[in-house]
Amino acid sequence: IDAAAGEDIWTLDVGDPLWYPPVVAGDYVFVGSVDITYAVDIRSRSVVWQVPVAGHIVMSDGWVIISTLNGDIRVFHAGTE
Repeated sequence: IDAAAGEDIWTLDVGDPLWYPPVVAGDYVFVGSVDITYAVDIRSRSVVWQVPVAGHIVMSDGWVIISTLNGDIRVFHAGTE
């Protein structure tokens, strides 16, 4: 959001409702729908990768760590699937 104008700077519709809060790391924002986690390049405003895994997202040293509702922990490199 442009703080001065109060308007969106950009948006991206991934086609699914987003259930999990976004996590920003470097040039990426990671968001999760009910069953997919998306990696979005902030500069190009495009989905770089997506995986059929959803849950709470945290970042550590370039890794995307997702804890799922069924008790799994899934780990992906932030820049690639």
